[in-house]
Amino acid sequence: MDIKEALNFSGLQRFYTTHIKPLRTRINQLGTASNCTVVNNSTTTSSNTVLDGRMGKTLGDRLTNVEARVQNHFDRTGATEYTGEYKSSWTLTTQYQDIGNSRAIDNKYYSASSGHTKITVKEGGTYLVTASIIVRASNYDNIWMQILKNGAEAHTMVTVANGYTTIQCCTILTMHTGNWVSVQLSKGSQGIQTTCDGGGYLQIVKLT
Repeated sequence: MDIKEALNFSGLQRFYTTHIKPLRTRINQLGTASNCTVVNNSTTTSSNTVLDGRMGKTLGDRLTNVEARVQNHFDRTGATEYTGEYKSSWTLTTQYQDIGNSRAIDNKYYSASSGHTKITVKEGGTYLVTASIIVRASNYDNIWMQILKNGAEAHTMVTVANGYTTIQCCTILTMHTGNWVSVQLSKGSQGIQTTCDGGGYLQIVKLT
């Protein structure tokens, strides 16, 4: 289109249709965004601003990091392990004895050696610790179950047993990396025959 054509009415209509109208349509589509200031940060609180496209990757990277942290927390919270299972029949005495263990553990969160119930934590946090075993008493007898933390008494519970009785206790402990828990059992009366036939366990669950 030359200048002469552009100056007549038809030329002006063509110029409007070809150039001005599409521009107006685009501006209308943008709405208020066409008058906004472009910013490239995640801290601006001013009105009439829009994000630069480069912030998309920054925000995406942050979201990926958050997702990884949430997944990591999910994996840690609820991490469970136990020792125990089976041990040959043994007789309880008035002295505390370890309930025994037949499995070794070595994973991301816990470790244990075969032969006792001791479980060592590899990460600090809050833990739920439970213990259970079935005893067989020839008459009424007091059975004491003791959960130890680093060898010191952390929780003790007494249960009256007669015949087959399940002895259980649980507690919540704050543990640091390298701390350990174990469980022991004793009885109250010398004159009552009380035995354990295996199946006792110590379980630990990470809460935080």
